[in-house]
Order: sequence, then C-alpha cells, then structure tokens
Amino acid sequence: MSIELRDRDAELAAAPVLYINQGGRVVCTDPDHTGGYLASALKRNPRAEVVDTPLDNWERLTAAEVVDFAVECEDCRGDFR
Repeated sequence: MSIELRDRDAELAAAPVLYINQGGRVVCTDPDHTGGYLASALKRNPRAEVVDTPLDNWERLTAAEVVDFAVECEDCRGDFR
C-alpha cells in the first residue's frame, strides 16, 4: 500500500459526519448545529443516511465527499467535537 493510499485512508477515517439539506446547508451532528428536528431524528437513528424532518430533508455526506470537496459544518467550520 502506498503512502498516498494510507494518507487517504487516514483522512477518510477522520472525516466528520456531516449532513446536507436540499438548500445546501451543511451541519455536523452537534445538537446545537442540527436544530431540534434533525437532532431528534439522529438520536433515534445516529447512522441514518437520509433524514426527513418536517422542515427539511437531510442526506448524510460520505467520508469521500467530505474529504474530496473539503466540506465543513457551516456552524463550527471544522472545529468538530
């Protein structure tokens, strides 16, 4: 395995869990950033790929999307908890 692949694997493993809504808003799973509906849905199913709330539909970004597109939570800007 090359150094590049190992670095890539480490980046993917360290990628935060982020969700994006239909309007393009990106948030991490911190309850202060998700809002009440998304936070509640993630408590019930923390590994959900798609979450439909009364206000928005949210889709979990893959680790590759987060790393490749350098996506960050709009509230914490990468200061993940």
